Amino acid sequence: MMTYKDHERPEDRSPLEYFKWVMAVSCIILATVLSTGCGGDGGGGKTVFSSSDEGIPGIYMIDTSTEEETRLTSTTAGRDSAPVWSPDRKNIAFISDRTGSSRLWVMTEEGGGEGVPFPEAEPVVDFRWDPESTRIALLVGDKDGGRIFVGDLATGEVEPMTSEDERTQLGGWSPDGEWIVYSVLEEGRTGLYKRNPRGVQEIQITTGQDTNASWSTKGDLIAFNRPGENVLNIYVTDSDGHDQRALHHTTGNDTNFEWSPDGRRLVFVSDKDGNREIYTVDANGEDAPVRLTFNRVADDHPHWSRDGKQILFSSNNYGNFDLYTMYRDGEMQRRITKSDADEIESDW
Repeated sequence: MMTYKDHERPEDRSPLEYFKWVMAVSCIILATVLSTGCGGDGGGGKTVFSSSDEGIPGIYMIDTSTEEETRLTSTTAGRDSAPVWSPDRKNIAFISDRTGSSRLWVMTEEGGGEGVPFPEAEPVVDFRWDPESTRIALLVGDKDGGRIFVGDLATGEVEPMTSEDERTQLGGWSPDGEWIVYSVLEEGRTGLYKRNPRGVQEIQITTGQDTNASWSTKGDLIAFNRPGENVLNIYVTDSDGHDQRALHHTTGNDTNFEWSPDGRRLVFVSDKDGNREIYTVDANGEDAPVRLTFNRVADDHPHWSRDGKQILFSSNNYGNFDLYTMYRDGEMQRRITKSDADEIESDW
């Protein structure tokens, strides 16, 4: 039990001293809460992922604090994959071929899927939630070149955004939900474009074989892959295509990048040192990348926690891909799944 010497109890101090003492204690408590991420998991919380641990590929959820795992889908008719939380954390979208063709499904964290309609003649191969969690952009056809549609969850309506006679690759939504950035892969029109899915504007941002575009969380920059000599580099540009610059030139491929929640850094995967490892780099391009993982196996698919303090990633350190977490500086790495199947596609 805490004891006080004579005249050192908080209530025995002068009003000014007591006020200072209360403020100091409050600051300590607040700092402690913030440092633990208000839950001890760095803001990551519940992670969704796909796995075939029980022989049938399905969607699972795991609490990164307690490592309590729950299977959300149990279809025996096909493969469920690529789960992604909606920005408001109320729903999970994923791709399933349980009906014979790859379609987009949406469910709550309790399970119970509901199909989102789209042209059934072609498969959904990629998708992106809009910032308001009310629309989903779909890539239909081929992941290396298909047609982009936008579906409204409330109405079930799906409208084409790109023409059927050109190959495109889906990028991402702007933070205000007004624009979608994407790649056009047709000869003579290659480059990054942005389009307002509710309007008619289509604006070219770059030229060339630029792919994998992603809007920063601040809305001021777009990151993308640009091919060099047998490599893929990460570039950034503003939303109008000005000030295009490489974050660094590499002898390997820099891929699978994701913006930090504050829009200042990117986490990415590079094989420049002969093995797929995870790095972070400042978006200003002035600092050298920081390597976070060091081993002889592949590390891949990094994702920031919602507060930016931790990074979720997959590694095949034990012969198959499991999920791990680590601090943003690479410290305190922790394995959170322990199955004999690969767990690669994840989101938290």
